[in-house]
Amino acid sequence: MRRFVAKYEALLSRLRPGQQPPPLGSVGGTDASRTVSCTIDDHGSVKVLQIEPAWWDVVGPQGIAAAILDAFRFASSKVTAAGMIRAHHGLVDEAVGRHGHQADRDLFDEVLRRGPAEGLDAIWRSLELASAALAAAERNHRAYVELRDRRAERRSVSGPGRLFRLVLSGDEIVAAEARQELLGPRDGPRLAADARAAFGAAHQSRIGDRRS
Repeated sequence: MRRFVAKYEALLSRLRPGQQPPPLGSVGGTDASRTVSCTIDDHGSVKVLQIEPAWWDVVGPQGIAAAILDAFRFASSKVTAAGMIRAHHGLVDEAVGRHGHQADRDLFDEVLRRGPAEGLDAIWRSLELASAALAAAERNHRAYVELRDRRAERRSVSGPGRLFRLVLSGDEIVAAEARQELLGPRDGPRLAADARAAFGAAHQSRIGDRRS
């Protein structure tokens, strides 16, 4: 991770004023034993997942699911770190993290733009804006509560071969499981393909949660 952070910091330091950094493209991660390697894109979608041939002897069927999840999380942590570094350099996409209705956002923008109100009419207008802004904040809070409640409900997604399963709580992957009784020492490639498919299904599900 330190090497990745140092290289990304060096990349950003070479940008000209106003220049945006290029997309990460692909970010890799491995588990602690280096049995599993996972490559994701800027959005967290798994592009490559590989399991070393010696996986059966290194982590075994009882540990392979955790190793796969660890490799994915390590790659994901690099994407998160890159976002934090960009924010530190002031390179934050204004569209990121701005939730709620467009009308609500326009309302807040006008409150900020107007500044101190002068004159009775302007004061009344500011009060009306403030009241509407509070109503917008209440709507957004209700949406947040509904999303929080949905996140408390756990669900699972599996690959087509039913060898690998991810457990999600809301849009967060909280656990991974492998069907140990269906696996043998030579099933690494088959398991890797099934796990990649499961991550793909989880990614689409998480996108759906964030848009709802």
